[in-house]
Order: sequence, then structure tokens, then C-alpha cells
Amino acid sequence: MSGLGCDKTLINELICLSTKEEVFQMKTVYEKTYDNSLSDKLRGELSGEHEALIINLLLRGRGDAPVDPNLALEQAGRIHTTITSGSGMFGGLDDRAQRAIGAVLCEASPEQCQAIKRAWETRFIHDDSLEKTLKSKLSGSMEEACLLLLKDPIDACCEKLKIAFDGLGTDEDAVSRIIGGLDKRDAKIVAERYQAKYSAILVDRIKDEVGGNYAQSMVSWLTTSDVTGGLEYDLTNTSVHSDAHNDLILRILDNVKQSVAELDVEMLIYAAKGLGTDERLVVQILCARTKDQLDAIDQVFLSKHNRTLKQYIKKEMGGNLELFLTYCQLAEDEFDALMLKEAFSGFGSDKNVILEIICTRSYERLQAAKSYYEAHFDANLMDRLRSELSGPLERLCITLFAHPRSKQSSGSFNDEATARELYEMGAGKWGTNEDAFVDIFGSHSVDEMKLIADAYDRMFGTSLAAAIKSEFSGYIRDALLNLLEDPIDVYCRKLKSASVDQFGTDEKTVCRIIGGNNKATVHIIAKRYFEKYNSVLIEDLRSELSGDFREAVITYINSSDITGGLEELIKQVQNNYVEQLKSTPPAPTPSAPIVESKPIVMQATTPSSPQPPPAAAGLPKNDTPEVYKPTNVPPEVYKGWGTKEGHIWKTWKRRFFVVESDSSSTTIKYYAEESPNEPYGEDMKGELNIRNYKASIKTVDNGTAVYLQGKNEDDKDLTILIDGAKEREAWITALTNHIAYRKHMDDQQRARQIRDF
Repeated sequence: MSGLGCDKTLINELICLSTKEEVFQMKTVYEKTYDNSLSDKLRGELSGEHEALIINLLLRGRGDAPVDPNLALEQAGRIHTTITSGSGMFGGLDDRAQRAIGAVLCEASPEQCQAIKRAWETRFIHDDSLEKTLKSKLSGSMEEACLLLLKDPIDACCEKLKIAFDGLGTDEDAVSRIIGGLDKRDAKIVAERYQAKYSAILVDRIKDEVGGNYAQSMVSWLTTSDVTGGLEYDLTNTSVHSDAHNDLILRILDNVKQSVAELDVEMLIYAAKGLGTDERLVVQILCARTKDQLDAIDQVFLSKHNRTLKQYIKKEMGGNLELFLTYCQLAEDEFDALMLKEAFSGFGSDKNVILEIICTRSYERLQAAKSYYEAHFDANLMDRLRSELSGPLERLCITLFAHPRSKQSSGSFNDEATARELYEMGAGKWGTNEDAFVDIFGSHSVDEMKLIADAYDRMFGTSLAAAIKSEFSGYIRDALLNLLEDPIDVYCRKLKSASVDQFGTDEKTVCRIIGGNNKATVHIIAKRYFEKYNSVLIEDLRSELSGDFREAVITYINSSDITGGLEELIKQVQNNYVEQLKSTPPAPTPSAPIVESKPIVMQATTPSSPQPPPAAAGLPKNDTPEVYKPTNVPPEVYKGWGTKEGHIWKTWKRRFFVVESDSSSTTIKYYAEESPNEPYGEDMKGELNIRNYKASIKTVDNGTAVYLQGKNEDDKDLTILIDGAKEREAWITALTNHIAYRKHMDDQQRARQIRDF
């Protein structure tokens, strides 16, 4: 709409071929960007009935109701009557008739317009088609707009592309506008429809008509998948916080990581082309990724280029940069095992590295390192530790591999008693019982050691750290001091010592601590470093390091990963689910017949409440369901009459309730009448998915009720009046059984996702 006049063909394309949501979004973005009313702008550029039609679509959008064949017959009749009565002397239509036809087409969805065309051919078999009739009665922009509304939008795009290709020279603007203006999913649909309509492959036609990067960009848009693998479209169809929504997020994250890994590999290959390697580009790619994302890059490298990421780094990089990038791309278990192996090699062992690894890792990470070491290096790690270490240091390291450090879980933790024991075995006697210290430090967590240290300070007027420094020396002293601190504090102390507190920088320590930990842990280290020393870690390292090695370390610390930390969060949630599943004991599989509960007396007692009709006697004692034990077989279907409180209007109505589960859902449905056959009710009044619900007893004004309460604020609660404690118990048991089954099946599904992930 800039310059002299406006492109009415383009306006028709944009407005008539877009959905209601797309038109509204178009209007919003235009007015926000140009500080001008789009409707006012169009009124100034258009005129007559064409203006009325476009403004109608802009303000109301196209109809989006489902296809209604009967309505289509009526709409076709209205158009026919309008054309018959509104034709002028020279065969055209008057303004009133044009406006009426435009209104009919605007209120119909694209699918309904196809139904109108079919209805026209059915009712008016001796007339020309609706399109030909409108061509003869309309003209100019109004004709073009109405014909576009009658077309399937995908077919319309295909026709316009064919016209752009078939003219004298290719209309590249039109091709770019149509293909580039489509979402990737719709662009692929257009390509498929184009081939079906014209027996020609759209990609080949583009290559024949245009060339260079312009052609390649359009071909890539048509042929490549988006980074979510198309799942972003499914995400909009699921409820936020639902299990289906969360499952899609997991799959989207996996697809995004894979897509980014493939792009990263191509960029890495590009960085190594020509004379010399663009090390800065390599740093920007690799150091902005987590270890899991670097592992995905490694797998793509191997599958596409028959070499690993480690081999690429070794060939293209050198010095400290090579060492740091190698450490970054190693998984934590592989890194820890490699560090121990290297510490054992040569004349003597590097006990500083051994203690750094063993005294700062969790029990689970130590076990993972042990498994990797023994699987890949054909040696028993415990035997190697015993050969390299001796005395209390050997005893401590073996102990840390033997069991988790915690006494609180066993109920045997007493901070003051333990502090006294340490005093009596150290400062309170002649000579130190080193084995007693080793046993205590090796069996208490960091949090427990903090409580013990606080108790020691209160009771004996000196810190436990000072006592250790007084009673011990050498590597055993360093190990005990490490165990007294949070591992993050140990990392901070070592980084400060390696960079700021000494002459020259210990680059290997920087590589080990920063490159050996995942990005999320490194972010925590950087935050703690500032809290401890009132100094920014990256600034301290910037002043001590140099070149691309410095940029690599700073980028790894400072950058967020491509998921914005979501990957690490999901990993924590998955680990929690795994631990939960491990702690769930297996149970025998009970039989699961479908049985019917006897009708239950459930009635309101206040005069103001409507009274339900009389019901049969309550459940006999032996009809109470057994407590469900986790199995893949769903509990029995449970059903009976009850009196339900309205969700909006708080009145009470008698309903027949059916509770049932299958592999994908657990629901309670309520009907106006009972039925002897599935679905066991007639005239369904409502349905509630009770996944993650809780069943309990609730006292209400009218009596005692079974109460189903959802986990989320927007979940709909359900209150059912039940007369009789035994009957209420039976319903609570049945509902709890079905909810437990749903949770069991969900946990199994998550376990499979974790395994596949």
C-alpha cells in the first residue's frame, strides 16, 4: 500500500487466503509496527463492494464452523437468488447483490465454500458452475476476491505458482511471496498438491526457473524439517501442564537437540575448510553447548563423517584449547575415569587429581566413573587405588566408593555425639586415631559434616577445620578438608588458587574443573565464586588466560545452552522419576473383572435441595473393591447412582456414575439414566478425567459426600452425596484404585521415555 495506488491482487491474496487467526495477527502486527489503523488504511486504498468485503474479513475473519451440507444447500440457493434478482441491464450485479454474495462467502470456511460449490452443482444442474457464473457477473478486484474465497487455499497457492512460472519470465516476487509466506508445514502440503495437480515436482520447477542461493533457500524451506520435527503444531492442541503436553516437550527438546547438532557439524566442517581452522567459530559452537548436546554432535559426526568429535578436535586444535574442548565434550563418567587413569600413569601418581575427583563427586557419579573405568580400561579401579595409595588415604578413598555418605537416612545421626568422638580421637588425646576420622568423614554427607563442624565449634571452642590442620598433614589433610566443604566451594577454592593466588596460571586445573563439569554446574560455580570472593570468575580468568583458550573458557562459563536450561531441568525430573520407580516394589497381578456395584442410597437432606428418587439398598460388604496393587491390568469398572452437586449452579441432581480406566485415561462419567450395556449409561451429562485427582470424604450441608479434588487450580472438582459409611468407603476405594492405576501407567510411560531419551 505504499507508493501510487495499491496492489489489490496482493491484498486479496493476504486477506482471502488467510485464516481468521492469521488475519487478526496480521492486523495486530501492522498496527503495532506502523502506528496506524489497518482498516482505515484499507478504506483509503479500496472502494465499493470490494472494500466492504475486505474490511469484513479483516474485522470478523472467515467463518470457521464445521462443514454443514444442509447449510451449504441453503447458501447456494441464496447466492442463486441474489444473482437472479440482482443482475443489471448489462449482465453484471448491482452493489446490493455483490455485497450479499460477499457476505455469504465471508461467513463460510474454506471447507464450507467447497460444500457450497458442490451444493450449487446439485441444485442447479443446468447452470454454469458457481465459479464461471461469478466470473460472468463480477469484475476486477471483487471478482478476484470472491473466486479466491471459493478456492481451497492450497489449490489457490498452487495455481498462482503455476501462473508465476508459466509467464514470460518467472515472476520471482510472486514465487517468493507464496512460498516464503507459508508456514513450513503448509509449504510442504503445497508442494505435494502441486505435484498431484500438475504432475510436476515443485522443487525441480524452482531449480529450472531460478538459480543460485535464491533457489537453494526455497528448496531448503520446502524439503527440510523444522527443528521440532513438526511437533510444535501438535503442542498447540494439548492442554498446558497435561501429560500429553509434557511428553511433547520432551520429544521437541530431543528433536531440537538433533537438528542443532546436525547444523553444528556442518558449521564445524566449514570452519576447518581452507588454509587453517577458524578456531573462534569452533569455540562459539562447542562452548555454547552442554555435554549432552556435544554428545549429539559427536554422534552426528560419526554417522556423517566417519570420525568422532574428539578426533576432529585433536586434528584441528592444539595446546590448552584442544585439552579444554576435549574435556568439555567428554561425558562426566568418561571424564572422571580418564582423569583417574591419567593420574595413575607415569612415575608415581598425581594424588591432587585423584583427591579432586574422588572427594568432590557424588556417590552416583563415582559409581558411574568406576563402571566406565573398568569397562574401558580392563582393570579393577579399587585394585589400582590400593596400589597407588596407602594408609588412611587409601582407606578413605575406598570408603567413598563403597557406599553413599549419609547417616541421617538410617536414623543413626547425632551431630554432638559425632563431634565429641572426633575430639576424643584427635585433639583430646595423645596421638590421632586417623582411621576413626576416615570412617566418620567417609560416611557423612556434606550437610551432616556441616552440622558436626558447628557442634564441634560450640563444644570445644575451635573449628573442626583447624583441628584437622593441626592433627593431619599432607594428602590426607587435604582430603578431609575437601570432604568438609561443599564440592562447589572446593572448585571455587581451586580455581582461585590456580589463577589469582599463584605466580602463573595452572591451566590444567582450569580445564579440569570448568571442562569436566556440565554447564549447569559451572554456572553454579561462577555464582558461588562471586559470593565467596566478591570477584567475577570470568574476569579473573580473562586476566590470566589468553587467546582462543581464554575465549573458550569464558564462553563455556558465560553462555546458556540452546534450551535455556530446560534440558538440565528435565534431566533432574527424569532422575527423580527413576529413583521413584526404583523404590516401588513389584506387586502380583490381580484379576480385573468388570463388576457392577449395587445401587447406592445417596440423598440430600435439606429442604432447599432437590430430593433424588428412591434408590436400591446400599452395597453389601463383600462388594467393596480390594485395594489395588500396581499392575498393567486396570481395576474393575465401578458404577452406581449418586447425587451430584452442580459445578456452577449449586443444585443437586441424581446421576448414574461410571468409573473406568484404560491404557490412556481414567475417567468418571455421569448419565441421566442407567444402561445394562456399555457404556452403562444413557444421555451422558458430563465426563471428568481424574488423572492426578485425590478422593476423600467431605462434609457438606446436605450430608457426607465423596469429594474428588484436582491437582491444578483449573481442574473441576466433583462432590457426590453418599448415604452410608460402608458405601462411601467402597467408592473411595474404587476411585483411589483407578487413580493409582493411572499413576502406575504414567510412571511406566515416563520410564520408557527416560530410557529412549
